Formats: sequence, C-alpha cells, structure tokens
Amino acid sequence: MTLFFVVFIVFVVQGIFWGTITNNVMRDKGYYDGWFWRGFFFSGAAFAAALSKPYKNIYQEDMFLGKMHGKDILKNSGWECQFCHSLNEGIVSTCGCGKSREESIKYNKQQSTGLPEQNIISLLKEYKELMDNGIITQEEFDTKKIELLKNNG
Repeated sequence: MTLFFVVFIVFVVQGIFWGTITNNVMRDKGYYDGWFWRGFFFSGAAFAAALSKPYKNIYQEDMFLGKMHGKDILKNSGWECQFCHSLNEGIVSTCGCGKSREESIKYNKQQSTGLPEQNIISLLKEYKELMDNGIITQEEFDTKKIELLKNNG
C-alpha cells in the first residue's frame, strides 16, 4: 500500500511540474486554453509540443474580431507601434517588438514631416534670395513660406 502511495505522490508532483512549465510556455506564446492538463498527463511530450508552437498574435485570431478589437483599443487610448504596426493597450508603454510608445510617436512625427528643420530654413533662404533678386514676388514668397511651415510644422 505504501509503494502505491509513493508512486502516486511522485506522479502528481511530476504532473504539477510539467503542467506548470508547459502552461507557462503556452501562456507566453499567447495560448490560454488548458495546457496545464496536457503537461500534467503527457509530461515532456506536451512540453516539447508547447515549445514547437508558434507565437500567436492575439489581435489576429479572427480577422473580423481582430479588426473590431483593434478599433476598440485605439478608441480607448491605445496606440499603434509605428515600427511593427502592432496595436497596444493604453496602459502598455513598450510594444512587443521592444520599442517604447515615445519612440513610436517620435518616429511617426519624423515620418510625417516632409523635411528636416535645416532644409526648411535653407529653402526659405533660397526663396528669399529669389524674391530679393526679383525672380518671384512677395506674394509668391509668402505663399511658399506658409506652405513649407504648414506641411512641416
């Protein structure tokens, strides 16, 4: 009777060990569906299967639901990473790709501005020179100045 009890306890402890690590691996990969019990009963085989599973993009499980969920995220102060285009909840400060929200915003601003500030200044100087030489009028210069500052401000 005691041998049976010892074997049973060893089986349960081993099952809890394999179930826990298998479940943790799968949770890290984005799967939340009962992997503890697979690890509990199938030990190392379930763990190997868990290691071979690909990472799951949580927001693309179903195209329709993924798009709807994405719109909800963006409505509720969420943000889109400009590097990998993943959608992140508002409380998340770093995307899964490793870029922070601030880096993403800064990158987006750099992409949206057509010209760096130095180029704007040099273009304005060139237009001013053309105006001073009588090639363009004051009105044309003002129009170009407003256009440059508007597009890059």
